[in-house]
Amino acid sequence: MTSEWLCLGRISEATQASPRGGDLPPIDGLIDADGRVPYEAGLEVQYELHRQVVAGERGPSLIMLEHPSVYTAGRQAKEEDRPYDGTPVVAIDRGGQLTWHGPGQLVVYLSGALRPKPDVRQFVSDLETAIIDALAEFGIQAVTVEGRPGVWLPGDERGPDRKIAALGLAIRQGATLHGIAVNCTNDPRPFAQIVPCGLKDASVTSMALEGIAGVEPVDLAPVLGRKLDEVVSTWFVAAPNKEKAA
Repeated sequence: MTSEWLCLGRISEATQASPRGGDLPPIDGLIDADGRVPYEAGLEVQYELHRQVVAGERGPSLIMLEHPSVYTAGRQAKEEDRPYDGTPVVAIDRGGQLTWHGPGQLVVYLSGALRPKPDVRQFVSDLETAIIDALAEFGIQAVTVEGRPGVWLPGDERGPDRKIAALGLAIRQGATLHGIAVNCTNDPRPFAQIVPCGLKDASVTSMALEGIAGVEPVDLAPVLGRKLDEVVSTWFVAAPNKEKAA
């Protein structure tokens, strides 16, 4: 089993590398003039797909996109970690703390029904491995760090551990919401306005900062999508009512 790929806006070019696509619910203002998906519109897409998944009408999907610049706060976010200049933050129901999304960063939301009684910790570990394997195809040797979610470049002469990809998931009624963000060519300065993911003793990096220049989110999307499909085949179930609905 593989997922539907819903590649939005600037990431829609990734469908040229895959014959798969999927239908989207009608959402006003889904794509802005720069080809990015406003955060609130992306939430609407997720919630509608989640409704369809829970109803058994839709199988797993990967929603791949870029957002305009936005800060979001998960359930564990602390007030003191918020932007120092008072920039507004969108509070959401995912796990994790405070982070930033914006141009040059690939966001992949996972929408689908998980198999019964999943080992959530192992599921997250498999997602991290998929990201690591995708980055390796571009020459980046990323790792996981014990006690720290996400994907990292280990500390070296350049400084402490550097986070290159974040994960923040929610599971509601047995189905997933939210997902993954991988830093490609994004400006690192927005992260300097917050304590990203609550980590005061680490920093944030990107593919570009690690010397892999010119790899845009649209370039990473099909590679990461294929790696995530391996996770989908292990952890997600098909839509039981999809054929009946058709």
